[in-house]
Amino acid sequence: MLDVLEHLHRPYDALRRAAALLAPGGRIVIQCPWELTHWEEVFEAVLRGRRTATIEPDAIPAHLYFFGPATLDAVIERSGLVITGRRSGNYGEIRRRASPPAIVTGSPAETAFRWLYYRAGVQRMLYGLARRAGLGNGLTRYAAGRSPA
Repeated sequence: MLDVLEHLHRPYDALRRAAALLAPGGRIVIQCPWELTHWEEVFEAVLRGRRTATIEPDAIPAHLYFFGPATLDAVIERSGLVITGRRSGNYGEIRRRASPPAIVTGSPAETAFRWLYYRAGVQRMLYGLARRAGLGNGLTRYAAGRSPA
């Protein structure tokens, strides 16, 4: 569930259902942003002429919920899952590995920005600085179903 929970009207119910469907020994990865905006979404919104830091339909991001570490852990655990690992920072890293971002898209300015950010190393540098400063912008949780008693 990468970038899913914050968009759902009933995230607890979705996790509870996922826990019920999880095969014995199965695992689930849950990732969501830790804050309302972070530099990638601000840049994306500015490049596209959209508002940032709102939940308006044309805003980036359009999130219904904002989880902190303790709240996310509580929702996961109360849904019937057991947290097996925690990670903070580098929001979107897993998704970008599975589906790398397009570089040539939008206006020439957006294409140039995307090339600098993703290919020239600006993203890696900013993530490294954030990690060293303890300012990660995302939450990732690894969880498993509860063992039968």
